[in-house]
Amino acid sequence: MNSTKMVKTNHWHTINWKKINLYITRLRRKIYLASKEGNSHKVKIHQKLMLSSKANILYSIRFITQKNKARPVAQLQGKKIVLLPVQKWRLYKDILEMDIQQWNPKSQVIGVRPDVTSILEFSRKKIDIPKSNGKRKPLGIPVIKDLILQLMIKNALEPEWEAKFDPKNFGFRPRRSAHDAMVNIWRFLNAGKKTWVLDADIEQCFEKIPHKYLIKQIENFPAKKLIVRWLKAGSLENNTFYQNKMSLQFSGRDIRQDGVLGPLLANIILNGMEETLNIKYHKNGQIRAENNYVVIRYAGDFIVLAKSETLLNEAKQLLEPWLNERNFEFSKEKTKLYNVKNQILTFLGFDFIIQGNICLVRPAKKAVKEAIADLKEIWSSHHGKPAYKAIYKLNQFITEWTNYYSKCNANKTFRYLDHIIWHQALRFGKRTHPNKTVTWVFQKYFRSYKSNNPNCTFDRKYIFSDIDPRFGVLYLKLCASTKIKEHTPIKTHCNADDPEFKEYFKQRSKNQEEERMRNATPFRFKIAKRQKYKCPVCNEFFGDEELEVHHIIPKSQNGSNKPENLIILHKDCHYKIHYDSKDTGLSRMR
Repeated sequence: MNSTKMVKTNHWHTINWKKINLYITRLRRKIYLASKEGNSHKVKIHQKLMLSSKANILYSIRFITQKNKARPVAQLQGKKIVLLPVQKWRLYKDILEMDIQQWNPKSQVIGVRPDVTSILEFSRKKIDIPKSNGKRKPLGIPVIKDLILQLMIKNALEPEWEAKFDPKNFGFRPRRSAHDAMVNIWRFLNAGKKTWVLDADIEQCFEKIPHKYLIKQIENFPAKKLIVRWLKAGSLENNTFYQNKMSLQFSGRDIRQDGVLGPLLANIILNGMEETLNIKYHKNGQIRAENNYVVIRYAGDFIVLAKSETLLNEAKQLLEPWLNERNFEFSKEKTKLYNVKNQILTFLGFDFIIQGNICLVRPAKKAVKEAIADLKEIWSSHHGKPAYKAIYKLNQFITEWTNYYSKCNANKTFRYLDHIIWHQALRFGKRTHPNKTVTWVFQKYFRSYKSNNPNCTFDRKYIFSDIDPRFGVLYLKLCASTKIKEHTPIKTHCNADDPEFKEYFKQRSKNQEEERMRNATPFRFKIAKRQKYKCPVCNEFFGDEELEVHHIIPKSQNGSNKPENLIILHKDCHYKIHYDSKDTGLSRMR
């Protein structure tokens, strides 16, 4: 399939996304298989095809500007970058005409947001975010064209390294998550053999990246020079532009973990930890019984499990020179060695507790305290505003938080949070109406609640609510209404870019979409199930994009609101169905 022949359109809404996605998937698989075979020449040829592909440009623009998870990353002056179809197409034309090998992130201007100053358009805005130990670390925000080019390069570089990465590396990799790491830790601890843990953290993992070592690892990559220029790019801090002062050896500055490419580069540098500890696997992906260690890594945080303290001290001695070679060292504050039977292991926001012969996984106490503080902040920020606006914001936060912790023993935690939220809601009502009695506030905001969702088994007599002028009564979501469900971890030897496991990941994606849609209304779940949880326009799973409901027979033609006349699809795909060049102004771009 030729990428140039495939893109025969002049408008954003006439793009055939089925072909685009299929082309990217197939080319990634070719890179992966060539890397697995050790054929570096073939890898380089396919990477060049990916970098020059029109399909890769379009795919990257769509992902950066439409995916919910990617969009908040691309912010300027605290605002999300949301592009119109006209601007997306112009952006595609700009990238198509340029030579990405010559792109200089320090001197180019995007020009897609006229309200943003030119200095913000070509540099990185740097802000400080809090760390878990109370300190703060700088976080750069790359501009939108940089993000798109980074994703284009990631699509070419990632499949090569997916064939080389450690099996128990779960951070920032396709189809892998923190839940996979959590379940793997639980299984080893629950077995009761390897209960000694080296709870390790790499000091300033993203801030002290050894650029010289990194460039050596990607020596044969076609766009290596562009990656070097990104590493040397300046930043904007407090409206002042700072040029990165770097030596010719590319050492001493950070890669950007907020960007698209940064986490992949960090994974490339930290790859090989299991080989250093001589960890071996069976062909089916199961770890060999004779191994002394188990390593579970997520980005810069990792743990090493062993049977005794002596083995862990030996492991630490083996890893220290390995880290020093990469200009890293163990964090003295965070790195600890202990037995989980005597001390709780906290990793990725989960507490691992061994009680007798059983290992329990619960939301970390620190995470619960932070959640309560975040809830309090939301209530405080909505003082003097209608209660339904606070409910929308709270429901969004509660849904995200409970979905993350719904894979562990969180029933008691959810009920505890509901108790806290109930008192916060009553306090909000009394503060909003200081001259009214508690009884009046209670009668105004607290209503009897019974869920119509068959998947929700939790009902409550009184729950905080308010009347939305548009949709009527809006209830505050109950944490305990989230169903606890065991997470099925990914098979560690399976890779999304390997065609051998195509059916495995297809079924896994379907199961994940089904679980996600079960949290929606029963009405939407029925429609999504009929569609097999795929958008009928682009033939992709719903994923993280915004969804909308479309009437097959329009309401203007007496179309009904019954499920048989409705389909769920991506927001941009919905625009495509209703596309009219005269109304959108795209005809001016011909």
